[in-house]
Amino acid sequence: MTPLHTIRQSGCDNLIVPVAGWETEEKMEDVITMLNCAQEKLAAAGIRLGYHNHSREFMLTPYGKIAENEILARTKVELEVDTFWAFNAGVDPVEFLEAHKNRIRVIHLKDGIPCAPECRTFDRVQDDVQGKALGEGKAPIAQIHDWAKRNGVLMVMESESLDPTGPEEVGRCIRFLRTLD
Repeated sequence: MTPLHTIRQSGCDNLIVPVAGWETEEKMEDVITMLNCAQEKLAAAGIRLGYHNHSREFMLTPYGKIAENEILARTKVELEVDTFWAFNAGVDPVEFLEAHKNRIRVIHLKDGIPCAPECRTFDRVQDDVQGKALGEGKAPIAQIHDWAKRNGVLMVMESESLDPTGPEEVGRCIRFLRTLD
């Protein structure tokens, strides 16, 4: 039995690449090659492969490419869209989700205060970003939530600031989500 079949038999049918290096064109080519090779092997074993974005994937790289566009054009991997990081990069998350809904089964529902518009560059896009509980930041959480419900997309609530503690922030997130249903 191969390791992939062992993974599948354990009940895992979904793997996510959480981050990759996009700093050079060579790294981008390596990542695209790895994603395609892994996706083909995993699919043969009944396992789906996805990629989790951060803001940098939406920004023009120093070598003139946008990683998210390369992923979309050159791979078949699913997208595990982190909606706040897309929003932080200046992307309308609902428009992005709608445009690529055939490749999305799971999203990260997250809120925060984005970087200043002048920081929306490959090297600075995460400068001064502040994580917030759902409903306390600037991201269009209600619209994203509505889109996900209408499209049967699973939502993973993610909160990064832990203000003042993780459990307290999670409680505020849950209370906010209850106002949306």
